[in-house]
Amino acid sequence: MDKYEYKQLSERMIELMQNEEYGEAKEIADSIDWRRVRNAMMLANVSDIYEKTGEYQKSYDILQIAYHRAEGSRKVLYRLSSLALKTGNVDEAIDFYDEFVQLAPKDPNRHILRYQILRAQRAPLEQQIEALEEFKKAEYIEEWAFELAKLYQEAGMTAECLEECDDLILWFSEGKYVYKAMELKMQYKPLTPSQQEKYNRRFEKNGGETEEIPDLETYVAENEEPEDHLDEAATEHSEAVSEEPVEDIPESIGQQDTGKEESSEKPVRKPEKKKIGDTMRLDEALEQLLHRKPEVSAAEDEEPDISDLESAIGDIESVVDLDMVNQISQEKHTGDVPIGMKELIPGEVSEEAADKTERIPVEITTEAPVAITDIQEISFQESGSMIPLVSYTTMTRENEGTRVQLELQYQYEYEKMMDASLMDQVQKILETYDVGKWNGFRGNDSMVLDGSSFSFHVKFTDGTSISASGNNAFPKNQRKVFSELNSLIDPVVEQWYQEQYPKMIEDNRINGFSFYVCSKDQAQKFEWRSEKRNDDPQADYLYADIVNIDQFKPIGEVEYFFYGKVPKLPYEELQEIVERFHLAEWNGETYSDSSEQEEKSFRLLIEYQSGESIMASGDSLPDGYEAAEDAIISLLWDYIQENREQFVAWE
Repeated sequence: MDKYEYKQLSERMIELMQNEEYGEAKEIADSIDWRRVRNAMMLANVSDIYEKTGEYQKSYDILQIAYHRAEGSRKVLYRLSSLALKTGNVDEAIDFYDEFVQLAPKDPNRHILRYQILRAQRAPLEQQIEALEEFKKAEYIEEWAFELAKLYQEAGMTAECLEECDDLILWFSEGKYVYKAMELKMQYKPLTPSQQEKYNRRFEKNGGETEEIPDLETYVAENEEPEDHLDEAATEHSEAVSEEPVEDIPESIGQQDTGKEESSEKPVRKPEKKKIGDTMRLDEALEQLLHRKPEVSAAEDEEPDISDLESAIGDIESVVDLDMVNQISQEKHTGDVPIGMKELIPGEVSEEAADKTERIPVEITTEAPVAITDIQEISFQESGSMIPLVSYTTMTRENEGTRVQLELQYQYEYEKMMDASLMDQVQKILETYDVGKWNGFRGNDSMVLDGSSFSFHVKFTDGTSISASGNNAFPKNQRKVFSELNSLIDPVVEQWYQEQYPKMIEDNRINGFSFYVCSKDQAQKFEWRSEKRNDDPQADYLYADIVNIDQFKPIGEVEYFFYGKVPKLPYEELQEIVERFHLAEWNGETYSDSSEQEEKSFRLLIEYQSGESIMASGDSLPDGYEAAEDAIISLLWDYIQENREQFVAWE
């Protein structure tokens, strides 16, 4: 299979995946030799295709290849542990779990893996419950909340089961697991009137039409998941093994699998570019805030984004293994691919390698070197499975200085005038690494179906120029040159980011507020969330969950929960706090763990009527945080005291 055929098949497969036609996508996957693909994200997505179609062993084998392509990815480790359980390999699941915990000791998903392993081992219910309770303290996800409710039921803890069902219904309002929680609750006691009404309307369509409602027994039978799917998977695997031995990974994969990520070379219509200053949707801004690493958004279901899969690959400067290449070339003529074939990762092609082109599947052409003189314009880009924040850079010499133009991965265009000396720094980099020898470089590695590519163009004031490009083949010092050029434009990128997340908000009319703080030991928690509801858009609704907060202890208890319609919230007073403690300066910041190991973490979101917002979060605390936190908590306390009749349940 050549690159063109691979591209056509992968594009078709992506289309099928987007339509959730996993069966047909799998058929295409079966036709591709995934050992020749180096894109770890692609391999991970192929694994997902097989998992969706119930072929867990294939999914597991493919993901192991992705693991070796990008070791150190916690998201791959998480899935490997989970898939190992589905294939009945509990010992391997434990090994991957141990590696996951070592790599990410604070990741809440470790509790999910621990629960799954305990479930597969048929450990005591108390241990299984404890694992999911620990997960709930860190994250509240409806699937696992319902799983916890079922565990309570299985353990005979009826009160805890009903409480968990009520919490799930309140938090998520609707959806498959909400209705499952309602049905579980109805086994013991009637739903509340509002819950019953919501349950009765569960089959209504958004357009107001309703479909015929099946009886409850039929609905439950069709939608309820197996009680112990892990055990079933393990049983299926053991039965399969007893009948037919499992092939080694390279043999079982070669004719079988394909991924779900789009090739970086897929031609698409370029969307209209947004200019700085355009209003961003809040969810888009949050996504950028919380995931600032450059990444490709693959077609994921409920799996966390796996943007770190290619992080190790991106920094590799590989050397062609000539002996392996020779072996591959010999066997390629016979149509066979050797078992256990190593990945061919072309990097800088040495003169020695260039002299052996008959043995190397890398096609390279060059032209006469060009002398480095005064630069008029330079442009460069590098693309691949992991899209950088800046996708294309142009620097142009002008009378006023150096014009820097950036195209960013979110289809933004941004430009800024820099000092004329910037071109002198660029020229020095080109001279240091003898970039004049790149002229006319055209490289292509036919053995790699995906990978990365680059383009590079320089125009000099004397009319000469340098042009170079490559696909999985690069001239000498290409990565070093691009790295140093990118460092020169870092101030421009930082300016763009500051404009995306301004440190000053023009509007002072708060429209929504969310503040969450929790101690690392879970002994203290404060959550205040205000919202508007579609069924009552003019009213304010308040969600508050408070545990062991000093201001609230005079009420007489240590745990408080409230959700309901309230009088006008104190947004004016809140804005005074924003201004007094300069909270806008936190905008766009994610504060990571400090060496001092802070005892709490926080999340803050303030929305304004203009569409502006202030967002910040972290496991460490910004300057002035403690005073701001105390002011926010005191504000809610004062508000409750002024409206006591609305909070009688707290008495």
